[in-house]
Amino acid sequence: MKRRRPETVPGVPVEGISAFKEPYVKIKRHKEHIPDTIRRDVDNARVEARNNKIKLIICGV
Repeated sequence: MKRRRPETVPGVPVEGISAFKEPYVKIKRHKEHIPDTIRRDVDNARVEARNNKIKLIICGV
């Protein structure tokens, strides 16, 4: 017996809406880390800024 995915909207399976399939897969893959990111107030801009500072230190620019 094939297991069905739970429906996110009553009557509309995830597979039926192709625009939502990719975000659904990404959210499902990172669902454990999303609350941590929100709790720690981390966003991509801060991470990128930190990475750029490290690059500058390493390159000596």
